Amino acid sequence: MAWADQKLFEHLLGLPDEAWRAKVVEGEWPVYSYLFHLVASADWYAFELGAKLHFTKEPESIDEVRTLGPIWRELDNFLIEECFKDDEELTYVEDGKEFRALRSTVLSQAVIHAVEHRIHIATALNLAGYELPNLEDFSVWGYVHSLDNSN
Repeated sequence: MAWADQKLFEHLLGLPDEAWRAKVVEGEWPVYSYLFHLVASADWYAFELGAKLHFTKEPESIDEVRTLGPIWRELDNFLIEECFKDDEELTYVEDGKEFRALRSTVLSQAVIHAVEHRIHIATALNLAGYELPNLEDFSVWGYVHSLDNSN
């Protein structure tokens, strides 16, 4: 997931602001909002696993969203480290209400959620006529092939 997140972010950095404003349909989020949502969600999943939240408000501009790559990498690295811990039921508080979830549930949701929104972003770019990232390149197999472990 972390590898795919960074590949997507790098791809988007090469596109003009108009691409960042692309939408699947009117009324849906633009690409930059989906990207912020992905980073903020990684932040939320890290919070559910015991980390401190980074975000208190949504960025006000595309330029601000363009700066989120290092934070996203940090959050993904935290989530990766959580994968090595024993599965256990965790407790977190949201809006004054206590919730419980297994570590594995939170981590699974983080992966599924990222895939879902990478698809939204790719579709919005495609419909707006921008270069479409090949989502297969962002898959587990894309990652494995990037390692060039053919030796």
